[in-house]
Amino acid sequence: MPSPSSEQWERISELLGDLAELPLDRRAVRLRQLIETEPSIGREVESLLVSLESGADRFDAPPVLAHFEALLDREAADRSGEDVAGWRLTRRIGSGGMGDVYEAVRISDDFTKRVAIKMIHAARSSEQLGRRFRQERRILAGLNHRNIAALVDGGLTRDGRPFYAMEYVEGASLLAWCTEHAANTRDRVQLFRQVCAAVDHAHRNLVVHRDLKPGNILVTTDGTIKLLDFGVAKLLAADDPTGEDLTTGQVAAFTPAYASPEQLRGDPVTTASDIYGLGLVLFELLTGVHPFRGHGQRRKADDVPGPLPSGATSDAALRRQLRGDLDTIVMAALRPEPEQRYRTAEALGEDLRRWLGGLPILARPASTTYRMRRLVLRHKATAAATGLGIIALVAGTLSTWRQARVAQAERDRAQTEAAKATQVTAFMEGVLRAADPRGQGRDVTIAMALDSASTRARRDLAAQPALQSAVRTSIGLTMLGLGRLDESMAELEAALDTRRTHNLTGDIPASLYNLARAHEARGDAAGTDSLLVQSLAAYRTQRPVDTLAVAHVLNDLGDIRQYQGHLDTALALQREALALRRARQAPDEEIAASLNNVAVILGQQGHLAQSEPLLREALALVSKAKGAKHVDVAAALNTLAFTMAEQGDLTGADSLYLRALRIRREALGDDHPDVTLTLGQYGWLQHDAGRLDSAIALARQVLARRGPNLPDGHPMVGSALMLLGQSLLQRGDAAGAEPALRESLRVRTASLPADHWLIAVTRSVFGECLATLGRVREGEQLMRAGLAGLQATRGSNHELTRAAAARLARMTPGTN
Repeated sequence: MPSPSSEQWERISELLGDLAELPLDRRAVRLRQLIETEPSIGREVESLLVSLESGADRFDAPPVLAHFEALLDREAADRSGEDVAGWRLTRRIGSGGMGDVYEAVRISDDFTKRVAIKMIHAARSSEQLGRRFRQERRILAGLNHRNIAALVDGGLTRDGRPFYAMEYVEGASLLAWCTEHAANTRDRVQLFRQVCAAVDHAHRNLVVHRDLKPGNILVTTDGTIKLLDFGVAKLLAADDPTGEDLTTGQVAAFTPAYASPEQLRGDPVTTASDIYGLGLVLFELLTGVHPFRGHGQRRKADDVPGPLPSGATSDAALRRQLRGDLDTIVMAALRPEPEQRYRTAEALGEDLRRWLGGLPILARPASTTYRMRRLVLRHKATAAATGLGIIALVAGTLSTWRQARVAQAERDRAQTEAAKATQVTAFMEGVLRAADPRGQGRDVTIAMALDSASTRARRDLAAQPALQSAVRTSIGLTMLGLGRLDESMAELEAALDTRRTHNLTGDIPASLYNLARAHEARGDAAGTDSLLVQSLAAYRTQRPVDTLAVAHVLNDLGDIRQYQGHLDTALALQREALALRRARQAPDEEIAASLNNVAVILGQQGHLAQSEPLLREALALVSKAKGAKHVDVAAALNTLAFTMAEQGDLTGADSLYLRALRIRREALGDDHPDVTLTLGQYGWLQHDAGRLDSAIALARQVLARRGPNLPDGHPMVGSALMLLGQSLLQRGDAAGAEPALRESLRVRTASLPADHWLIAVTRSVFGECLATLGRVREGEQLMRAGLAGLQATRGSNHELTRAAAARLARMTPGTN
């Protein structure tokens, strides 16, 4: 037939997407009807369907109606009532291009355990498809998430057909459930966040779904999302241990209507393809229509953004809801360029959470004007608290305010700060006393109270910029302590903007320092360094110079320079901070912090004998000042444990790590970044002690926390990936180690200076892994680069350098 016109292609695209989702029997009937009524269109659709089934170039396969008749013949044998590996097939509930799906019950459980069993068609049970099916089973077995249908069993039928059994999901498709329950926009967004969480879990396990669409998303009767069908998933690892690249399997890998531009072009599929699929599903969920149907557009490989969601509905109220942030979120997921979309499914889910809470989203420039406008639009009601709750919140706010202020050396400044703290406390008391107990009930949380205080501060203190910025600083630092990093950043940035706008120069150095702390918690080393340098310069221009404030900034700047690998500079900064604190008789806990930091750098330089006495002095000072169960004691224990482990005292270090972990969990909760830090370091201790299974489990605990509170830039992400990969490698699982080590190198390269010694170590170990997998030349190049980097940064005699040299010699015998 002649080349289809633009309008015909739009029609063909719609029909192809519709038919690809139908069971084979219904598909064949519908295709016959289409060929009878629209012969040219029908045969083009038939040709595309055949090519998708066969894996051939989708524009070359001939139209063969007999193909579908053969499929109908294969499907004729319904196996309901048969027993398969201990399961009774009760009814066939679906058929697809790969096989049939049956509802089944476990015979040994008195027929109470219900599952869905999937089996390959007998005529398609080729060796390659069998390998692919077994690969699908392994993928599902590795996914353990409440929003992903779980794998229950798997094996071979008596006639050699591979099968697997998944939990039976009783529910409706996402769109049908929302229609049936008259779900509003907020309800739909809440549901979709579960989908994002499921996809993010799969991506963290190095699995791409590749066929996200409403039909693969079910909602159970209790409103729980269940994501189905990872049968066309692709492992992100470069080398599949089976030796089969799933991108070449002869099975249709996606539904065209929900495919990304790169999938339509035949380009490599990554997690960004799933982000695009999520964007398409979200568009349809919010508007009720597909973005590329009915708008005079057809899907093309060089796809351009479709219409805005707000422009796809005639409902004026819905259009107002979608306009703005929801439009932005959806279109950020649907950007044609993969690198311009959300980086992760979690990031997409986080922006939806922020929309639900009235917070600024991250998919658009976070200007102060925009942020303030979003915050003003929030309607979160306040709530009453018990007398004890008020006292605790006010006391906590006052304590945070005083701790945040690093300029209290001079008496007049101390008096100013005390007066300001009193104003902050009075304001917070007024907010809480005015709370309406009918708003959110008695069980008000700290977070709710902080949200209320922030709203009131913006509204009631506009004419008092000094007090407004002080209140928002207090709120921001409290949120930082609670691990709410995005909200903390918003408050601290607003406080700094206010101080700059109103020329409150005396407060700007502290504001810069506080914002640096928030950047550090997010793992943004470069941003932290820049803000600390600005803060230090601002403090030193003040008269009189606040010596203790300068010491505080020197201390933190030394920390970040140490992390960046500039050990000599970091040591000089920490020693200057320690000298200033001793000279001004600073509180014991501040002197302890400086002792700790000097000791850590000495330890990293190999001077462990000089390091340990300083750490024990620091532990004694902070324990005396704050009590045995304070979080600062946990920090001192953590550092001492690390040093003892480096000196070979693994038993003593083990005990100290467990004490630190117990204190931090009790004081901060299990999800706090400090708890994650101790878990990661304790994992390395387990690795060094040869307890590899324990090290692997701890590494996975850390990586499970990866997200807004543990972003990729945080040092523990790269460290945990390295721990996981190196432990798996030493346990003999090089194939399992490879993706973790590759990701560790990517994360560290993105967040650290190019010459950092951690990058060099990762290259060396990753090279060993590749050489173990038989990729000797590539592995050797990485090992040599890693060794050279360590020689340049740590010296030829450092333990890490010697280990890298031994690794190269062991893996490449006979080479120089």
